[in-house]
Amino acid sequence: MNLIKFGFTQHTPPSVQAINIDAMIAEAAYYKAEKRGFYPGNEIRDWLEAKREIIALVYGDKSG
Repeated sequence: MNLIKFGFTQHTPPSVQAINIDAMIAEAAYYKAEKRGFYPGNEIRDWLEAKREIIALVYGDKSG
């Protein structure tokens, strides 16, 4: 019976989704940097582009 109640309780377990999204963003930023040969100076741009793309993929593009 406890297994059935698990999905129907008010208590919500802590989310680890933010950690997973951050890891996805970091990996995407790494591959963007790799594509340009790790040339310095574009780290923040790589991170922000990766973040925008991952958030659009995970949550859907709600800009339009």
